[in-house]
Amino acid sequence: MATLLYFTMTTLAKIGYGDFFPKSDAEKIYTVIILMISIVFFSYVLDQFMDLMAIKTSKESITNGHIIGERFAMQAWLKQVSRYRDSKPLPQKFYKSLMDNLQHYLEKDRNNMIMEGAEFLHKLPQSLKRSVLVGYIYDDVFSDFRKFFRPDLYADSDLLENLSYNIKHRFIQGQSQQSKDLVLSAQERSILYKEGDEVQEIFFINKGEIGVGYTYFMNNVIGQRKTHMCLILGMYDFVGDHAVLFDLKSQHYYEAKTDVVAFALDKTHLLDSIHKTNKLHILLEFKERSKLRHERLSDAIRLHKEKHIRQVNNDHNYYHLNLINFKLSKIDSSEHTIHLN
Repeated sequence: MATLLYFTMTTLAKIGYGDFFPKSDAEKIYTVIILMISIVFFSYVLDQFMDLMAIKTSKESITNGHIIGERFAMQAWLKQVSRYRDSKPLPQKFYKSLMDNLQHYLEKDRNNMIMEGAEFLHKLPQSLKRSVLVGYIYDDVFSDFRKFFRPDLYADSDLLENLSYNIKHRFIQGQSQQSKDLVLSAQERSILYKEGDEVQEIFFINKGEIGVGYTYFMNNVIGQRKTHMCLILGMYDFVGDHAVLFDLKSQHYYEAKTDVVAFALDKTHLLDSIHKTNKLHILLEFKERSKLRHERLSDAIRLHKEKHIRQVNNDHNYYHLNLINFKLSKIDSSEHTIHLN
């Protein structure tokens, strides 16, 4: 039995040492059958392997070709722009930062792949298309940020499916990681929103930390702006929802403290997607949840701000502080402290 098994395996594996070979007619017939099976088996395995390699190579070729094409397009555009600056080139590190961000976006942004597959998606029944978008491609996003998207309530509606077409990838370089010789300062390039800025996107933090705080100026130092961080928002938190839903400007200062990988949702697309449902209660539900969250955030920042002001006034009693969004009821000229309403 062991000899038969040994002979069969060496024949199937195309090794054929020659130490055993068929002698009788029955053994020869058996060998022919084994050889035919081995030919079919290895042909099938090889065919499957080649298909897998072809798919992998095709995907890599399409992805790499798309990225290379976009990089060349960006380079050509920057070259055209430089003509208006007497062909003055961008600083090398700033140029590299632009290219790195573009590549990061193209490699990670799922929306590009959805657009490329739009022709196939439109051929699917509505239920299957929704399952692909909501239940597979963006399932992790809707689940990780369920406090905002509430898939338990809206998974079967058109809302999350419509939102899937506009969820974009964002990378914000943290202040501590940036070079000092770029066009913008490290702090300016890490800012998401300042007080009074128009808020066009909601950022959903997938990795990294965003600080929330406020800006103030020291009156005796003309033009010197200072910022103070009160809270840190981390993974699975989000920024800008209240301003987007209520069409307000940013009431706080937001800055990337570390490198931040995030998803972004455009204001116009979000509101249009909600209105397309023709269900007013959905918008009201989003607003109510956002309002409660914003009130808790603002209360925490206000308490921290009041404590910080007292500390600064005690440490620098010869300074006047002019704080954005704070109404001054009285400034005691003898002690130069601020009294808040």
